[in-house]
Amino acid sequence: MSKLLLKLDSISGNNKVMVFASRIHQVKIGKEEIENYCIWNKSGLTRNYLRKTEEYELLLLCWEPGQRSSIHDHNGQRGWCYVIEGTIREEQFEFPKIPGKMKLINNPFLKQGELAHIRDDIGLHRLSNVSDDERAITLHLYVKPLERVNVFNEFTGTMREITLEYDPIAPDSYRDGSISEQVR
Repeated sequence: MSKLLLKLDSISGNNKVMVFASRIHQVKIGKEEIENYCIWNKSGLTRNYLRKTEEYELLLLCWEPGQRSSIHDHNGQRGWCYVIEGTIREEQFEFPKIPGKMKLINNPFLKQGELAHIRDDIGLHRLSNVSDDERAITLHLYVKPLERVNVFNEFTGTMREITLEYDPIAPDSYRDGSISEQVR
């Protein structure tokens, strides 16, 4: 984890989005590296904050069996989702043009070690842990922090803006920008 953070923190220049994309494509993180950062909640997925700078935000999402996100946009930000453990279903939806049931346009499944990319011109999406009995863990990288998103009602297409919140804060060694060689 510390190697990834060092790589992300070193990005500068005009072509930052492409550099972020290349760095996240190099990710190979196993459960043993992040399990001490996993916080679980049976009533909903958790958004565990690892690092937030002016340039990017890195989150660890922990999914109990069957949990899923709302259908949402990314407020103009680009994002990547790397599956550390489990199988995640990504349902992509067309932006609703008229009120009514939303149109599903893509429905890929992401397995351990796979990476997905999302941006608003691709569509809206919802992520789900497809397992009935196993947890899933995903690592999310956003170019610029993602503080607000629009969530959509699947059946009416109506939307509302929400402010995203974090679950328990990561250890200070990650939060304040310094790097620790050991994952606690």
